Amino acid sequence: MRRLLSLGLLTVVFGGVGYWVYVKTAAPEVRVGWFLDEMVDNFNRSRPGACAGGLSEDFRDETSGAGHREIHGYLVQLYLRARDPETKEFLYRVEAPADERQVDIGEEPTTARAQLVARFHEIRRSGGIVSEKLVWEVRIDADLRDGEDGWQVERTTHKSTHGGRMR
Repeated sequence: MRRLLSLGLLTVVFGGVGYWVYVKTAAPEVRVGWFLDEMVDNFNRSRPGACAGGLSEDFRDETSGAGHREIHGYLVQLYLRARDPETKEFLYRVEAPADERQVDIGEEPTTARAQLVARFHEIRRSGGIVSEKLVWEVRIDADLRDGEDGWQVERTTHKSTHGGRMR
């Protein structure tokens, strides 16, 4: 029994070390992709602080003029008001498919530029049936920087290709 427990413990330790090495040695493009996936996940899990936390303090969307505080405030309001009256679940979902994004690392390995498509869907429930409707598709160009807290978005521009921002 002791030998089995020791073997199990060694497996966990080596697995953890292996995963840590994998994460630390992953290409910067891969790590930026993980960061973008995490931002999508934070939006879908109704976590405005974590979602806006991916934006630098001096973040600016050049298209709208919105900064970090405005985006965070908008997300908080959206999460509070866009809820199903019965289930209280958030009524929107975003997807940003990895096969529709491009990440280019800058001359400095701590900078990157990403181009991606984000699709926002409204979740509708009627008579036990759940459906989704595409309400906004937007193409985003983002400048990112890797700092002490990991990757953060510094600047964006965006262009709507379908629908418009959720209200």
